[in-house]
Amino acid sequence: MGEYARAIDDLSHSISLDPKNAATYYDRGIVYFYSGALAKARADFEQAATLKPDFAYSAIWLDLAQRRSGVGSHLKGWIGKVDMTKWPAPVIRMLLGEQTPADTLKAADDPDATTKTGQLCEANFYTAELSQLQGRNDEALRLYRAVISDCSKGFGGYDGARSALRELGVTP
Repeated sequence: MGEYARAIDDLSHSISLDPKNAATYYDRGIVYFYSGALAKARADFEQAATLKPDFAYSAIWLDLAQRRSGVGSHLKGWIGKVDMTKWPAPVIRMLLGEQTPADTLKAADDPDATTKTGQLCEANFYTAELSQLQGRNDEALRLYRAVISDCSKGFGGYDGARSALRELGVTP
């Protein structure tokens, strides 16, 4: 909803109550990411990854925050820590340049309709993030809009897509 300061205060309070909860650092990292506090986002994603090194999403978001900060990618170093045989490994491979966005979309297919929908939403969202990093804003806009139109509001990338559109100067 764009109430970054309030969300950061709430999450910081949660961290003070349970400083070993990786999920709370991860969540606050996302808020910092979209509020433009990339150094703080990186620190929170690093802490989340330290507390739960096999959680691939911390590594993915740390990579996005590092790239946006101009630090460069360190994602390759996480490959031995996360399970590269299951989702979201295709997203990691795409971010590493080892497979195309089209291959990532194909990998999102799943016999379970709910799983497939979630993975397709993630594939579109992370492809939009990669497109934005590469300066392909028209493609990023198209994909963020697809996330908003095709994915449920409960999908974490839904709010991320809305924030990214606002960041790009577009009303979601």
